[in-house]
Amino acid sequence: MKNIITLLLIANFAQAQLPAIISGRQLVANYQTGGILNCVTWIDAANKQCYPRTGTTITPLGNYGQNVYTLTNGASYNSGGFFSFDGVNDYLSCVDGTADMSVINVSVQFWVKIKSNAADQIFMSKYDGVTPDNGWLFYWDKTTTKFAVQGRENASGAITCISDSLSPHNSWYNIAYTKTANVWNIYVNGVLAKSVTGGTGTIPFGNNYVFVGAFKGAVFANCDIAHILFYRTALSATDVLYNYQITKNRFQ
Repeated sequence: MKNIITLLLIANFAQAQLPAIISGRQLVANYQTGGILNCVTWIDAANKQCYPRTGTTITPLGNYGQNVYTLTNGASYNSGGFFSFDGVNDYLSCVDGTADMSVINVSVQFWVKIKSNAADQIFMSKYDGVTPDNGWLFYWDKTTTKFAVQGRENASGAITCISDSLSPHNSWYNIAYTKTANVWNIYVNGVLAKSVTGGTGTIPFGNNYVFVGAFKGAVFANCDIAHILFYRTALSATDVLYNYQITKNRFQ
């Protein structure tokens, strides 16, 4: 009997020390250099804890200290697990905070489908747009059918990183942007598509609004966007590829 009690105590203690079992989606945010501490936003429309299928409030998954996001002007949820934007006036936004993306080294990774080639599409931004100009934005160029990330540390000059790979509209793509000091990278479907050097790499981004489906809530994109991850660090190529591979079956 004593041995049985001892075994039970050991089993209970071991169970108490084990972390909660996490899902495959949580692995994306926890993986390698990203980590819980560095992943400050994780939005997955397919998860009801993030978006309960009604209303305008989106609560990022996990306990990252990020503010809630708000759907505006009819941006809608699709049962495929993504948010849809009409290119007219709707968007998703959040007031960023100094504890979130106001850092020098950052990463942003998400899935996007451009639905119209009638115009260039600026589909995500975190930009000040006033002196001193500071921030970043993503766009798709209708002429070249390429994705790009563009931004500024200050008003001294824009930094543009344009993908070398063609990405025709009406298909899903996994896009990632990583910044280490003054090195800007863009990845398409887990593969490095361009790397450029610009700026000083010493000026952090400000605590500007984050807009999804729009640029500063004034220029709107006709697109679908899903599974958004923001990090307070520059993910490695291995991290970016992992995040792509673990979610690609949902979109490709």
